[in-house]
This record gives sequence, structure tokens and C-alpha cells, in this order.
Amino acid sequence: MRSSMVALTRILALWAAACRPEGSPRGAITGDSAGVTIVVNASPAWPRGQAWTVDAMPVLDLGTAMGDSLYEFGSVMGALRLTDGRIVVADDRAKQLRVYSPEGAFLQAVGRRGRGPGEFDALGGVYAWRADSIAAFDYSLRRVTLYSTQLAFGRALEFRNTPGYWVQGVVQDSLLLLRSFGSAQMPLEVPGTYWDSTWLILVGPAGQTDTIGRFPQRKVAGAVGRDLRTLLSNPDFVQLAPVLSATAARTHIVIGTGESFSIDLYDTAGSLVRGIRRTWKPESVDGRYIQDYKQKRVEFLLNVTPNADATSLRERVDRLMYLDTKPAFLGIFADPDGGLWVSSYRMPWQEPGYWSVFDSAGTWLGDVQQPRFDQVFQIGRDFVLTLSFDDAGAQHVRVHRLNRH
Repeated sequence: MRSSMVALTRILALWAAACRPEGSPRGAITGDSAGVTIVVNASPAWPRGQAWTVDAMPVLDLGTAMGDSLYEFGSVMGALRLTDGRIVVADDRAKQLRVYSPEGAFLQAVGRRGRGPGEFDALGGVYAWRADSIAAFDYSLRRVTLYSTQLAFGRALEFRNTPGYWVQGVVQDSLLLLRSFGSAQMPLEVPGTYWDSTWLILVGPAGQTDTIGRFPQRKVAGAVGRDLRTLLSNPDFVQLAPVLSATAARTHIVIGTGESFSIDLYDTAGSLVRGIRRTWKPESVDGRYIQDYKQKRVEFLLNVTPNADATSLRERVDRLMYLDTKPAFLGIFADPDGGLWVSSYRMPWQEPGYWSVFDSAGTWLGDVQQPRFDQVFQIGRDFVLTLSFDDAGAQHVRVHRLNRH
């Protein structure tokens, strides 16, 4: 196990140096800090009018509220577009992986409820694996089931010694990146709040585990429990606060919280190898924004716990601690070329935002307007694969065309 305190100290020091003042030179400046490459971006590299675009209207829309049950999704936990254009959708309610043609025709389904080979108890996602195979994660059974691209069962990779960990992606085609949700706490010298923390580990193709390190996860006010239910709904978490985003980017592990526009890349040995910085001006939050947030938060909690007392929930939400500025970003996604797509901060009920796109060397290329969606599953060379909910609550897996000018 590597030194968690070394990782924490280095990452917090780099985040502290992330912001550059207004008037910094145009373009990216690359430097070195204690052997770590730091790329500082003052402005985008794309010339005006040559930014990439993502079509607002999808070229493929899978999903229906009523009709053919093969196109009705109950709980989409992941989706993956294969190299030949087929779409694999992981539906936990059906306990199936469903495969659709590039044109959207249903082709086949594998899986059913159970605990045996090829069965699922709690389907949690689907990921690309080496040699064009597919990995389906079951968070209850603590295993990944491997399939060929024709969805023939291969084998199961079990990691039962990692309870409370969730798959974040695949590094180097065959290393599962897992993140803990719970228990690890890391008080820092922040009056009234502290950073909760999380562990990141890698699981190899033979089931062996290796620890990457312990990282700040999100700010907390007061001592609270750390199970998954608490993580989703406990009001003692500081609201509108930065939250860790951890993703797998081809050969590296990418992390950032959005406390500043600061992103760090680690190799599979757990060493910090690159920091990416971008100029950023904090956006203030006014009282109206917070009131809208409170209302939506109560609606979310009532949806998660429909038997809860609405009045009590509103009182608890009113007592929450709120920050007065928005985080620098919401999440980080990786494309197949090692590029990073960093999503602007927004709430689900707000209009679509944008991605700040960085190439594999850490240069800020520019910003790309987002289509309307609720979740991103995959960003490819010429597409973005998303999940959206329509007004009837039906789930849609959609493919949007990505235009690289």
C-alpha cells in the first residue's frame, strides 16, 4: 500500500497553486514541480469559430414509456457503444445486457436475475475490456462478468474483499478502477467543515488489488455516518460544495474536485505525473439560486424516500450549510485518445452547460456546448452516449454526433 498522506499532501499543494490571475499569457504553459509536469492554460487553443460541436438532436434514441418492452428501460446503470456501432445497455431492473444495432434494432439480450454464472443481482455498469471484450459490474455480488463482443459468456472476475467500492472505469484495458464510498474521513483545518475522503484502488485481471491512494472526496459539516444511503441523502454534507471526480483515462487515473480548476493524473503505480490547470473565475451564488436548490433538494429526497415527512425534510434542508460560490466543474470524462472533457457545474434542472476539452498533453483546446442529458456514459471520437429522462419519466439512451472540425 502506498503512502496515503504523501498523495494527499501533494494533491492539496498542487490544487492550492491552481488559479492564475486575470491577464495571464495566452495559451498553455508547461512547467515542472518536484518532478511533476504542470500544464497551466490561460486561454483555449482553438481559433475562433473552429470549436468542436455536439449535435443537440440525437442520431439514435433508444427508449419508450409505452410500447415494445425490449425498448423500455427500468433502471439503466450504464451503456457502451462498441467499435462496430452496436449499443450495449445495462438495465438493472431487467437484470440484462441488451444489444442494439447501430440503427437501433434490438439484437439480443443476456443475463437474468440470480447469483450464478452470467446472472446479475445488482447490475452496476458496463465497460470496455481488453481485446474488444465487455465487462459488466455487479455491485452486490462484487464481481465483473466478462463477455466477448458477441456477448458470449467468458468468465467472472471476483473481488469480494472490496465491500463498499464502486467501479469507476477501466485503465490500460484490463485494470478496474474502484472507488470507496464511506468510512474514510480526513479532517482538515477548515473552520466548521472538513473533507471526507475516499480510497482509489486497482483490481487486476487475476483479481489482485493495489491501492492508488486516499483522496479528498467532499466537504462535510459535523460528524455523520458513511454508508451509501447517507452519501446519497444525508443533509450534513455541505451543499454546492466541490466533490471528487475520479475517472479512468486510457493509461492514467484522473482526479479533481472542482475546488479550483485543477486536474491531476496518476499512473497505475500511484505516482502523480501531471497536473492540468485552467484560469477560472469563481461564480457567486445568490439567494434565489439557493432557494431553487432547496426546493429541488426536497423533491429529490421525497423521491428517494417517499414515506418521509415532507415538513421535516424541508426543515433539515433549511438548516444545511451552503457555499456562496459554485465549484469550478462538475465531472471529468475521458475520450479514447486520452483527451479530457470537464463538465461545467450545473444542477440537473438547469439548462445544459459545456465541456472544457483538453488534449492528451493537457492543453485546453476550448469549450463545447452540451446537448440536453441527465448522464454521460461515453465520449467517443465522433459521438457522445447519454442517458435522458423524458417528461413521462421514461429512460432514453441516446447517441449524439460529435463534430471535430
